[in-house]
Amino acid sequence: MNDNKNIQGITLIELLVVIGIMCVIGGFVYPTITDWQTNKNIERDLQAYTGLVDYVTNKTNAVGGTGMIYCEIKDENTTIVSYKISRYFVKPNASNALLIDANFTNNIIKDPRNAISGSPAEDPNHNILSGKSNFLSNICLNAGVINARGQSGINGVSRASTGINAFIHAKGATATLVGNNLSGDDEYQDHPSYLIRTSTTRGYSTINRKDYSSGQWECAEDWYSDIKGDKNPCYK
Repeated sequence: MNDNKNIQGITLIELLVVIGIMCVIGGFVYPTITDWQTNKNIERDLQAYTGLVDYVTNKTNAVGGTGMIYCEIKDENTTIVSYKISRYFVKPNASNALLIDANFTNNIIKDPRNAISGSPAEDPNHNILSGKSNFLSNICLNAGVINARGQSGINGVSRASTGINAFIHAKGATATLVGNNLSGDDEYQDHPSYLIRTSTTRGYSTINRKDYSSGQWECAEDWYSDIKGDKNPCYK
């Protein structure tokens, strides 16, 4: 028969000490995990948006038509970014603007959110954004247009005035977009802010990252090779 009289349980003091140690460790680990998740959400939406621009550019080239990237702000928590592809080729008009018209609409062959010729929509809720980062862009006022030649711009706006610009940054920052200028995104300086510029002549995008110390946008590639960057934006 075993003698268990000398076996003792954990005392309340010992339990409180263990809980205290776990709380201290958690205080260091939780913010790190939260920051990592926030940064991953920003990077995920960055890749989704640039991937969409590339897809629309390549698809319009394949069909010899025109693509439209649009943004709908449903409420303060929901921003939708989706696209449409038409066989109709939209070329710059006399004002150097790409203008969506009835010919574009009548020749749509790809629109995931809406039915085409009686066929049901592929995905009525299609949205490339996760909803876990902030997205601000001039396509939220007027749609972005990219044709088969890679010419792009804002619907009805002269391409000499502005191209397609989008900003992705931490969720919750009270940033505002006036024209092509973003302000307020430095509320969370522990997280990156990105500016994606789409060329008005070639249809591909360059990615710039905010240097909070200088307030300037620098080529994102430099941030991966040199933490301070080279103080220059990417070429369009």
